[in-house]
Amino acid sequence: MAMTPIEMIEFCDSQVNGGIQRGLEKGKANGDYYLIALNYDEGFKCRLMQTLISWRIGIGNPKEYLIKAIDIANEAISTLSKFETKNILKDFPVDTALIASYLAERPLYVDENLNMNTSGLPFEVILDFEMAKTLRGANNEDAWSSIIDQYKQKKRSALCYNTYCLYKELLFTEDAEKVEPIVRQLEKLFLKRKKNPYYSGGELTEGGGPSNDVTVDYRLGAILKFKSFKGESIHLWRWD
Repeated sequence: MAMTPIEMIEFCDSQVNGGIQRGLEKGKANGDYYLIALNYDEGFKCRLMQTLISWRIGIGNPKEYLIKAIDIANEAISTLSKFETKNILKDFPVDTALIASYLAERPLYVDENLNMNTSGLPFEVILDFEMAKTLRGANNEDAWSSIIDQYKQKKRSALCYNTYCLYKELLFTEDAEKVEPIVRQLEKLFLKRKKNPYYSGGELTEGGGPSNDVTVDYRLGAILKFKSFKGESIHLWRWD
């Protein structure tokens, strides 16, 4: 039997406080970069998942979970950056953490000397870094356009591609009348993730498969906050 949303939140707690914590302790004791990165990654995603479930179904305060996610991200970046030869962007979702920190209004301490080489990273991860810059006031529409234009669209990832194209349009439109129609399009695309193989085979936090019923599009939520959106949406962040 599938877990209820409350059971999912409790399961995430047990993971963070149990196996993930033990994995971190073992990794640090052995100086094992990949074991440390793996467990920080899992811990961050558990806290993000709790955030999304709480946000979607109205249990508790999602900001409390999101702050815990940012705390894990800051600890992860501090610890992993000591392994100077590694590019931690490949092993920990700094891009997602930057978007989450904008929502939670909590700083993410990314050292200026951190290896931020995005070469070879997935299309959506590179655009997440651009989104994080946009949310913080960067005028980087040209960078978005360049990345999107260079991407070789594949049928399997078409839903992801179309979603990011709409993110860009929503972020940079100056026409107030276009905002709500774009929001509604993005809401429909999020629902399509439930049966989409690209998302169903990915992280639960992205809303693929059954998780679509208990999560939200946190990127859209961040953009709606950025745009000071006054309409209604399940993806609207209400905990500032």
